[in-house]
This record gives sequence, C-alpha cells and structure tokens, in this order.
Amino acid sequence: MAPAPDAGRLGAPHDGPDRSPRFRRGQRRCPLALAGLLVTFGTPAVVAPLAFDEPEPTRSADGTLQLSWAEALGDELHDYELQLRHEGESRRVYTGRRPEAHVSGLPDGRYELRVRMREGDGWSPWSEPKVLVVQHHPMSLVWTLLALGALVLTGTAVIVLRSDRGSR
Repeated sequence: MAPAPDAGRLGAPHDGPDRSPRFRRGQRRCPLALAGLLVTFGTPAVVAPLAFDEPEPTRSADGTLQLSWAEALGDELHDYELQLRHEGESRRVYTGRRPEAHVSGLPDGRYELRVRMREGDGWSPWSEPKVLVVQHHPMSLVWTLLALGALVLTGTAVIVLRSDRGSR
C-alpha cells in the first residue's frame, strides 16, 4: 500500500498506531513543542528531562528511599539511569526499564539523585536533582527502646508465670 501524498505532514491521516511525538527515521517532521516533550528538525528527538513524582526534598531515618518518575510516552521500552551524588562523588545506583527504584543502605548525609532516559542512540538531559537527607536514629534512642522492650517482655513473663501458678 503506497503512503498517502500528505503522510509526512502533521495531522495527516495515517494507518496504524499514532506514534507522534516520536521521531521516525527518514521523515522530516517539525513539531515545535508537543507539550514540551520534544523538538525535531529532521534529526533525532531531543527529549525533555524527566521529573520525579515527588520532587521536594525528603528525609530518611533508615537510609532508604523509594523513588518513581514520570514514564516516557509511547509504547517503546526505554532504559533509565538513576545517579546518586554524595560529597562530590557520583555513582549509578539503578539502570533498568522500570520508572522506579529503591535505594537503601545509605549512611548519614545529604544526597542528590537525578534520572535520565535513553532514547535511540542518546540520553535525555538529567532531571532536576531530588535532595535526600539521611539522619539515622541516635544509638542512645535505640538502646533505650531495646531496654524498655526487654523490661516489658520480662514483666509480662513474670505476670504470666505467677498467674499460672495461682490457678493450680
């Protein structure tokens, strides 16, 4: 089936699923700003940075964080990369196809996380950083709660044993 004469124009009728806002190789399309997602001028798409679902700073008392970000549009699978920055050093903590990640095992400190997406042969720009401040519970509180738990357990055992002896 030959393509319609106006098949290269925006808004032209076409067969098959709608793949606009994605750039298809060999076509020269010029969407100026489709919801701010991309701009193409006969070259591969320039994808806008991703954004975290909850971009505001977060505090953690256990060194863990569950992150999610906006999924890319379309039915194509995309690779995502999550980067963690701490004290001037950066490391990749997640690479995968799901728009979510769980980060754990972080010591006290201030962290910045950012994400980007691979599309075609390149990467999108990095997202705005999400700030995470980790401040674990002080050990004095941990030992106090542990001692209190041991005291409650001992008291309960004593009460149960005394009531058992009295019923015989």
